Amino acid sequence: MKLEDCLLYGELIRRKVDPEYFCKIKSIFKYCEDTLSLVSNVFTNYTQHDMGHAIRVSNYMYHLINNIDEVSDLDILIMIYSSFLHDIGMVVIDDEIELLKVNKLDHVTNNYKVVKSSIGNEKLALQECIRPIHAIRSKDHILKMSLKHKEWFQLSGASITTMAESIAQICESHNETIDWVRINLKNISYKGCNSYNGQYIALILRLGDLLDIDEQRTPEYLYELIHPTGYSDQEWKQHFIIDNTEKIFLTETEQKVIKIYGKSKLPDIHRKFLKYIDYLNQELLGCITLSESFKEKKYTLNLRAQVENNVKTEGFTFSDFKLELDYQAVTNLLMGENIYGSPKYGLRELIQNSIDACKVMLEISGSLSEYEYTPYKPFINICLDEDKNEAIIIDNGVGMSIEILKKYFLNVGVSYYASTEYKYKGLDYNPIGNYGIGFLSCFMLSNDVKVITNKCDNTTVNIISLKKDSEFICLSQENKQRKQGTDIFLDLNCFKKIFMNITEINTFIETNFINCSIPIQLFEKKDGKTTSIECNLIELKQNTKNIARLDNYLNDICGYIEISNSKVGFAKELEDISKDSSHIYNRQILSVATNNINLLDFINDDEISYLSVPVITTQDEELFNKYFEVLEDFDEAYDKLNQYDYVNIFSFDKNLEECVGLFSSQDQIIGDYTFENFCETFQHSKHCQTSTTVNKIQIIHSTINTVLPYSSKVRIPTKGFYEKQEKLFVKNVYISDANIIFPFLVAGINIKYSMFNVCSKSIVPNISRKNLSQDDLTKISYAIGKALHLWLLDNIELSEDEKSLLNKFISEKYQDTNIFLK
Repeated sequence: MKLEDCLLYGELIRRKVDPEYFCKIKSIFKYCEDTLSLVSNVFTNYTQHDMGHAIRVSNYMYHLINNIDEVSDLDILIMIYSSFLHDIGMVVIDDEIELLKVNKLDHVTNNYKVVKSSIGNEKLALQECIRPIHAIRSKDHILKMSLKHKEWFQLSGASITTMAESIAQICESHNETIDWVRINLKNISYKGCNSYNGQYIALILRLGDLLDIDEQRTPEYLYELIHPTGYSDQEWKQHFIIDNTEKIFLTETEQKVIKIYGKSKLPDIHRKFLKYIDYLNQELLGCITLSESFKEKKYTLNLRAQVENNVKTEGFTFSDFKLELDYQAVTNLLMGENIYGSPKYGLRELIQNSIDACKVMLEISGSLSEYEYTPYKPFINICLDEDKNEAIIIDNGVGMSIEILKKYFLNVGVSYYASTEYKYKGLDYNPIGNYGIGFLSCFMLSNDVKVITNKCDNTTVNIISLKKDSEFICLSQENKQRKQGTDIFLDLNCFKKIFMNITEINTFIETNFINCSIPIQLFEKKDGKTTSIECNLIELKQNTKNIARLDNYLNDICGYIEISNSKVGFAKELEDISKDSSHIYNRQILSVATNNINLLDFINDDEISYLSVPVITTQDEELFNKYFEVLEDFDEAYDKLNQYDYVNIFSFDKNLEECVGLFSSQDQIIGDYTFENFCETFQHSKHCQTSTTVNKIQIIHSTINTVLPYSSKVRIPTKGFYEKQEKLFVKNVYISDANIIFPFLVAGINIKYSMFNVCSKSIVPNISRKNLSQDDLTKISYAIGKALHLWLLDNIELSEDEKSLLNKFISEKYQDTNIFLK
């Protein structure tokens, strides 16, 4: 397209403005024509961002103006410059690419290596690093350009007054929110004696940019030549369904309306198109609303706030329907006992959010000049203000911008920390929050909520007021100096129905959080007096004789196991296998002597088996027979006696499975050894039956006469009925229902207690933050189990034979590795 195709330029010709301006515009046009052709260096498969796009945007801006005669020459001049220059930041030269690859290019927030690793394509990674910041790059480009070509931006007849900064800000605004436009631009400004409306120009620039979506922008011959794939493919194809290039029409009521005509044959593309229409409608409403606040009504957008969608579908209708969700039904589903089990966990979610914010701030503070000599010190405070009836959760974390608030915080189910926007920053810290519903936890504690927050690199303070039973949000902003962070205000009366006092809060926090170097303090203010408590968060114990600290063996897991006996239970005699009375059956003889025998003779398929036979004395026979008569089950009746006296019989060559059963009178218990023999030898009552069971002990063995017994699927025991003897934290937050089950554990090691904190990026708790997936728990348990046995090998006294046997156990039973093992 040529400069003469620009309707705004034609308007200046019609007005016969100073000829000097035409020279300036021609120079800008030629500069942009040459420069924008370089956009394809990085944005190879993107829709066109050339001068054709720039001219079409300027023409849409022209048609959006209510009465062209009412806007000033300066308005039109700035509109032309802005439409030509708004995408100039998409041009990336080779030197900038090299800086970007080492994360030294200005304004880039995404980490190139992280993005490339995630996407797997160098060109797409470059695009993802530049695209989010191209508007602010346009601003920088314009300001630098104005230094080199000062005359292009000077007003006619002026040596100092320049339009550069105004144009730069307007170009920056097209990738920002409408609230950004309201706060950062003015609706009436002057350059010399000329006035212009920066907000108005920014609004019609963003709408004109959005309306350039049809085949003119993506000619089919160019699409076929480039063959874009994936996201870019859909981005190009959606343009093909739109037929009309003129999109702004005047209605009978003199109001303008945006109409789109076309034909859609692919449901997936049509869904994307409908999403675009929804976004355009939101932008329309925002632009119209802001324009209605202008004092000069000539700048009010006389535009219908809804696009007239005349795109017809062929062969399908379903994608025209839209899934609707009931706000109250969904929020009720996601709050309280439905997921978390108790409203108390609302406080855990808020503290977890604060931990995330502080951890992110801690990492980025290293690159901020204000913390160069005074290191950032994170904190979380919980204040109960009786005088103001407020419970306040305060942190000095990274805070939230208006964009993050709208896009993530207020968008239920969309997590900022799970988004590519966060992941592409390449920060080491992996936040706890992952589901985008943590904000709803406020309503578990209070019906009314107020949030005051500001991001670390922004002086704008954002204030949000919410009510539990309404989806409508009250949002305001203030420009004032305030340290970054977030304050959440809750109704204290509601809060106290969940937590009656400060002591109860302290106990809850100390139970659910491990120390992560962020102090949590509680304050109570009443009648002008303030008392405070500092939470003593759980600390991990250090390595000792009975504390197995396993960090050195694990990746992204730190913690310990407390053991009451650090002596591995190697077995050299049968008594080491069975703690009860042990005997050997051999060729009709039951021998009491079990020492000086070779344990290897009793091994079958890496097991040692023995027969257990309970003894009932004459003193207990009457009571036992009563139990047995009623219960009709030997084991239940024997348990009722609360006296456990067993004889354990080992055999060299007998299949003990054949010896299981009930025995009395002339029955043979094993081989020729009868029930009567058993009664005579062990004073078992002749008037009571006995029952035999086979016990199998898994063992590791070698050529030496020593074996190592072990158990499979061993769970850390529970003390009492409710008190768990294991605590598993994920990113410093207690996961109450997660259980560590060791796949194998050598005999002799009695575990009293365990505590671990998992910080791996790959581990995400379930939505209630109470458990992990079974697959994750299995991997974690396996890693901790192997680490424990490696610790035993390194920390307890063992003979060379015993070390060899323990090594064999580890190599056979823990031969695998996973991401948690070093």
